[in-house]
Amino acid sequence: MPVRGFTLALSLVLTLCGLSPQASAEHTGLTLYTENFPPYNYGNDEHADGFSVAVLEELSRRLKQPLHIRVVPFNRALQDVEKAPNRGLFSIYRTEERAARYKWVGPLTSANVALLAHRDRPITLSRLEDARSLERIGVQENSAYHYTLMSLGFANLDTAAAALPDEAGTPNIHRLYKGRINLWVATVASAREKARLLSYDPDELQIAWVLARDDLYLAFNLDTEDALIRDWQAALDQLKREPLWQQLEQRYLR
Repeated sequence: MPVRGFTLALSLVLTLCGLSPQASAEHTGLTLYTENFPPYNYGNDEHADGFSVAVLEELSRRLKQPLHIRVVPFNRALQDVEKAPNRGLFSIYRTEERAARYKWVGPLTSANVALLAHRDRPITLSRLEDARSLERIGVQENSAYHYTLMSLGFANLDTAAAALPDEAGTPNIHRLYKGRINLWVATVASAREKARLLSYDPDELQIAWVLARDDLYLAFNLDTEDALIRDWQAALDQLKREPLWQQLEQRYLR
C-alpha cells in the first residue's frame, strides 16, 4: 500500500476507535506539566527553562524518551496530569495528602517555604499561631501549604489571586507589594526571582516565619508504568553523582 494510502487508513482506524492521529502521537512520549515557578521552571509551551526543566530534559535525553513540557496555571496542571498515564507534574512538594495520588521521582531539589511580609509593613511573629490574627494571608489555591495551613485552623487564607491574571506565576506578589495582603505564602527563592522579573526590589521581601525546608519532586499519574518510574529515578540518581549536577545548580540556583 502506498504511504499516503496507509496514512489515510491509519487515520480512519484511529477515528473509528475514537482517537485522532494527533492523540496517538501524544502517547508516544511523556507530557509533563508545570507552572511559572522560577528559578525551577518558567516560560511557555514554546520554550520552558529553569533548573527542573534542565534536569528533566537531560534525563529525557539519556533515557531516549521524548518529552513535551506544558507550562500552564497550577490548578489546570493538577487536573490534566490525572487524566492519563505518562503525564507528570513538576516541581511539586510531596505532602502526606498527595503521597498516594501520584508516583514520585525525586527529589529534584529542596527549598525554603515561608510567610513573607513587605519591608514597609514588617510583621514579627513569635510563633506561627500569631499569624491567625492577621486580616489576609495570600496563598495559592490547592498548593501544598494552602492545605497545611487550613489543617492548622487558619481561617484568614486568601486565595482570591486564583481569579486574577497569572503573571510570573502568581498575582500574590503584586498584592503583597501593594499592601492588599499582610503575608504571602511562598517559596523564598521563587518569590525573590519573581520580584526581580517584575521589576520589584527583592530585598523588600522579609521572612516573617519559615514554614519548612521541603523537597520538590516530579509526580507522575498513578497509571504510569512502574518500570518508567524506576528508570527515571535511577537516571536522576546517576545525574546527581556527576559534575553536570553541580553545574546546573550553579547556573540556576546560585
